[in-house]
Amino acid sequence: MNAVDVLLLLAVAVFSILGAHRGLAAQALSLAGLALGAVLGSLVAPFLFPDNSAWLPLAGLAGALVGASLLGMLAAGAGRGARLVLFVPLWLAALGISQAGTGT
Repeated sequence: MNAVDVLLLLAVAVFSILGAHRGLAAQALSLAGLALGAVLGSLVAPFLFPDNSAWLPLAGLAGALVGASLLGMLAAGAGRGARLVLFVPLWLAALGISQAGTGT
């Protein structure tokens, strides 16, 4: 194992931790947005630019970035709402149980 292997393993570990923190659903929706945006950008580009334009591939790239950003933001908002619905009642119940046990 050389230095490049170690650096690659460290990068995989860092991105795995970041992905686990962000959540699987948010990551999957962002990736789907990337693919969908690239396809839509490539389909719309010929209507916006003349044939054989150097800007056609860049329109597909721009569509991919916009799609990933939009679906990533939607996933983050949905995840935030889901976390509030799921975890806040659990914390409140834990606090209520602990207070009931102390008699206060």
